[in-house]
Amino acid sequence: SSSANSAYVTIASAIFTYHDIVFISKLLPEFGPIRGDTNIHIVGENFVNSSTLSCRFSFLDTTSNQIVNLDVKAKQFVSEQEIVCVAPAFRSYRPSVYDESSNVYLTASQEVETTRLRVSNNGVDFSASSHAFRYLPGVVVSSVTPSKSVIHGGTLVTISGQNFARSNEIKCGFGSSDIVSAMWISS
Repeated sequence: SSSANSAYVTIASAIFTYHDIVFISKLLPEFGPIRGDTNIHIVGENFVNSSTLSCRFSFLDTTSNQIVNLDVKAKQFVSEQEIVCVAPAFRSYRPSVYDESSNVYLTASQEVETTRLRVSNNGVDFSASSHAFRYLPGVVVSSVTPSKSVIHGGTLVTISGQNFARSNEIKCGFGSSDIVSAMWISS
């Protein structure tokens, strides 16, 4: 029987899914331009194909000495061992730095900056493991020698300029589809 003061309680069931801890082993590439827009292939373990799969870029605000996090949704789930995230544009949280050797103030766009990258399957709990991603100043090409070549290729080309990153992953593009490996000589 029921009285006027009785209450009925309904408990809805909830389903929780538990996943293994995300681990990051490497980033390809490990650097990109400060303007962002670099496709970063994150290699690791236990990635889950979900709408909340995301990457966290952590920047140091040197003025307040606080970490500032920027979360972005993963661009692509490749497998449980690989995902792709797009690097956001670098956000400078540091004042200009005076360089005595050149007698100028350098802004963040002229320096190498490093952020830590973490991954989350649910958009809330981010991996304890992280990997460094370096933001580099933009490359400035001042000359290409020779400026002409035979149509079938094979000509050794020297590209001069500034801010070339020291890496084994450097590539050069010729035309709309010809991408070839390059060798770093100096920045």
